[in-house]
Amino acid sequence: MFFLKNITIYILCFVLIYASWLCSDVFFNVTVQPYIILLTLSYWAIYKPSLFHPAVIFCLSLFYDVLLNNMIGFHSVIFLTIYFALRSQRNFFLGQTYIALFAVFTFIISVYALFHWLLLSVSYNNVLPYEYFFHNVVISILLLPLLSFFFLGLRKLLSVEIESHRI
Repeated sequence: MFFLKNITIYILCFVLIYASWLCSDVFFNVTVQPYIILLTLSYWAIYKPSLFHPAVIFCLSLFYDVLLNNMIGFHSVIFLTIYFALRSQRNFFLGQTYIALFAVFTFIISVYALFHWLLLSVSYNNVLPYEYFFHNVVISILLLPLLSFFFLGLRKLLSVEIESHRI
């Protein structure tokens, strides 16, 4: 049963990636693709790192690369780096308030968007408009409380399942 819960969460991540890709042109004719997968991986890297094995993150990021038509492996490097950085500081983050974690997630999203913009600008040999990335950051930050609430409920459901599995 515990294995089915993990598979369900992995499928949910693929659905969230696909949903963020489908969000294009939804908000006032502005192309927006919120960084839902980045928020998801960051959240679980802090609160339940055993749930996301690096191989799962690698597969999710390859799917994301294919979906966004990016260089294969681009998001793998970024997501695994963020995962291991957050996981290594997990004990520090667990003792922080929600506002401090909100600031950390905002910083991660902003740095990711900047790095993504720079790399795509270099690969296209042209400075891309930053508005697209700015809109993605803003929408992602606005979605953060909603996703946090959703993941908190999912985390409680998982902890109940783990506790009942141990008995």
